[in-house]
Amino acid sequence: MPFKVALVGRTNVGKSSLFNRIFKRRTAIVSPRPGVTLDRIEEVLDLNGKRVIFADTGGIPAEEDSFTPHMLKQWHKAIDEAQLVLFLVDAKEGLTPLDEEVASILRKKGKEVVLVVNKVDNPQKEEDALLEFAPLGMDRVVAISV
Repeated sequence: MPFKVALVGRTNVGKSSLFNRIFKRRTAIVSPRPGVTLDRIEEVLDLNGKRVIFADTGGIPAEEDSFTPHMLKQWHKAIDEAQLVLFLVDAKEGLTPLDEEVASILRKKGKEVVLVVNKVDNPQKEEDALLEFAPLGMDRVVAISV
């Protein structure tokens, strides 16, 4: 059984950009317009002879629309099937109530989670960015700039 990794978070935090960066091609749609990714996109990566499946998911929207139930179903399925969840947040926008809601859902699911603080473009601000998201209570936290 291959190892599965799900990329989750609210809209426009960089999930699809990270997915594309991992696979070195533009498989996932990237747009400044929120809510473009609705379905789960999966790709297989060979890491030292082991198959790892990465799943890009739609972002949790601040406001629901007609696509939200379908997207949430795909989102939960990706998390339930994953052995590891990369929970992306946006350092430029800062901690939001929606980030806190996602963190709460992930804690209830009991999955292994790495909090990925994206858009940390300035190394001097990395510590501040990481501290801002400390209230989410994630044990593993990394800062990146996709």
